[in-house]
Amino acid sequence: MNEVIMDQDIVSFDGRVLEIFILHGRGDTKRYHIALLQKIELKSIRNGQQMEIEYSKHKIKHQIRVPDEAVDAIQVLIAEVQAKMS
Repeated sequence: MNEVIMDQDIVSFDGRVLEIFILHGRGDTKRYHIALLQKIELKSIRNGQQMEIEYSKHKIKHQIRVPDEAVDAIQVLIAEVQAKMS
C-alpha cells in the first residue's frame, strides 16, 4: 500500500482502489476502482503541480493540487497505479 499525506489531501493506493481523503471543505472521500480508471497523471499548472484522474467511460475528472514537497511521492504512487492499469 502506498500513501501520500499532503496539506489538504491524503491519497492512497492498495493495488486495487485509489482513495482520496479530502481534508478541507466537507472532508469528502473519493474511491476509484482500478478497472474504472482511464488515466492518471501529474500536470504542471500555473502555480505548481496537480494530479489529474480521469475515470469511467464518461471521462469524469478529479484534480488534486500537489504541493512541491509531495511531488516525488505522488509520482511514485502514480507510477504504481499506471502499472496496474496496463
